[in-house]
Amino acid sequence: MYGKIFMVIVQTIIDITPPRTNAIQYILSRKSLKDFDNILNLLIVFQTLLYCYVMYQQENGSIPILPDENHKFSEWNRVEVFYHLCNIVGSFLILRSYDTLKEYFNPNVTIKKDHKLITTGPYSLLVHPSYTGVILQWIFLFNLHFQLFRYIPVYFPSKLGNILSSWWFKAFEVISLYVLLYKRVIHEEKLMKNHFGKDWDVYSRQRKRFIPYIF
Repeated sequence: MYGKIFMVIVQTIIDITPPRTNAIQYILSRKSLKDFDNILNLLIVFQTLLYCYVMYQQENGSIPILPDENHKFSEWNRVEVFYHLCNIVGSFLILRSYDTLKEYFNPNVTIKKDHKLITTGPYSLLVHPSYTGVILQWIFLFNLHFQLFRYIPVYFPSKLGNILSSWWFKAFEVISLYVLLYKRVIHEEKLMKNHFGKDWDVYSRQRKRFIPYIF
């Protein structure tokens, strides 16, 4: 159990911490409440702590293992390993993308003075490698999220609890986040097109957006 808790907490800290930033200082910083992304990060931290709490209760026998669950949160299986590998690969890809962009990295979609089109590192294969990393991280985080949601009726036995734990509500959450990401991608590509013109057209034609040689 403790090994699983350690892995989940460490990976969550990596997921929410911007590059070249002290994780503890960032989490405790007042800046963490200034925009939607940082509020979302705080919710992710809360989700992870809640996941660890439910895991602890499962181990102590305080709550039952649900009928549609074939294992405890603390147990490992191939699916769990896959989700954790997605997160590790996603985190590495994001850090590699940031290191490649260097001074041109900005969490906000902006064009900097003397901005250059980066075509090396992961940008030699993908238009948006950092977003690919984000999607891989989301796969891991949604796994935690969906496992927790099954326990909402256990702690909150009500109609609202049943709605929040339903598959259609989960689908709504997933679709909403990916729509927001897609809108950000389109906005960024328009800015790049306006700034770089034909160079951007050539750049975007020579590589895929998210998956090398596929999509």
